[in-house]
Amino acid sequence: MAVVLIKAACWLLTTLTNLVSLLIFGGSARILVMLMQALRFPAGGISSTLGYVGDFVKSLLEYLLEILLDVIKTVISTAFDGLKDGASWVATGATSAVGELGNQMKDRAEKFPEILESLMEMIQTILNDLWDNCTDAIGYVWKNA
Repeated sequence: MAVVLIKAACWLLTTLTNLVSLLIFGGSARILVMLMQALRFPAGGISSTLGYVGDFVKSLLEYLLEILLDVIKTVISTAFDGLKDGASWVATGATSAVGELGNQMKDRAEKFPEILESLMEMIQTILNDLWDNCTDAIGYVWKNA
């Protein structure tokens, strides 16, 4: 059950970050192209504007990566808290429950690689989506400027 919830949370987080980055990068690219086409200002202005856009994208990526790292830290912390709670429960458990506890720990140990795989897949998908959205936005500006 925990694996399904973690997979659902990973999917939701991946989808939301992809949507947010697509909106930010795509919107920024389209606004920049509209401004450049509407104003047709000199090359110095375009260069400084692209510098501002570059700074904006850089700060945006830093912000999104900071959020991603906070989410990863929270997930890992929660996983370790769960393991710690399981370990403390083992220490205080009755001897008659040792067999049942062994089965539960085996089930958790079997699910841990699946959870870790889901988290790694989420991180990889988020980073790939960020990169794709960024390159699409740059390509759009390059093509239409």
